[in-house]
Amino acid sequence: MFQGNLLNKGLQIFALLLTFWVKGYSQSISLEEKHLLVRNYKESLQDTINKHIEIDRPFVVGRMQTYHGNNVHHPYFYDHRPVAGTLIFKNQVYEADALLYDILNDKLVYRYYSDNFDINNIALDENFVSEFAIYNSVFRYFRDLKTKSGIKLKDGYYEVVYDGESKFLIRWEKTKSFDFTAPDKFDDLKSMYLLNDGKVVRIKNKWQLMKQFAEKKRPVKKLMRENRVTLELGNNSSINKVLEYYERQLK
Repeated sequence: MFQGNLLNKGLQIFALLLTFWVKGYSQSISLEEKHLLVRNYKESLQDTINKHIEIDRPFVVGRMQTYHGNNVHHPYFYDHRPVAGTLIFKNQVYEADALLYDILNDKLVYRYYSDNFDINNIALDENFVSEFAIYNSVFRYFRDLKTKSGIKLKDGYYEVVYDGESKFLIRWEKTKSFDFTAPDKFDDLKSMYLLNDGKVVRIKNKWQLMKQFAEKKRPVKKLMRENRVTLELGNNSSINKVLEYYERQLK
């Protein structure tokens, strides 16, 4: 686990101690020397932060992003506050201490603090981050997904609810509405898909999902009754169970 938050706290304490020391020491040095001392300290502190990021967090490759939103209206998945999670960068797994998934822009965001303790949000490059996990949800970057009729879906991160021979995917999106008298509002959009044999099918209700089981539909229903499992598309656990029953019938 990265110690990023501990580093930030340590740097803050060190900065405060240096400030007090400079104030006391400044009585015996010139203003120009004082400014030089502070500038050298800030450069040294920034170098420390940069080296820490470069060594422990090579995945921080991307563009600076402006933070926006509040605890009610925000473009992020689940919460506007960053959380610890994992990501796959260039086929290697890393732990990260402060991640956000910006659904509006379909970007995984990493947050850290600069030498003057400003918040820095870096939208990580999806060409290098193929997968990440936060809030017990796994997101994977998919390209060139197509329906049976040849319609291409958007490239981007999809939540992988079930990850077997078949995959149950959720595409999260947000729409943004402007109001000059109030904060921007964001509305969630949720699209569900079953990926099977390289093709995706849009799933709008549980009957559509059951229909995909074709001749295996009856034995799947039997297993559901025997195990008292009810299919609910808003319940990831029930989706996993039902798809496990389905794939069991294929063996």
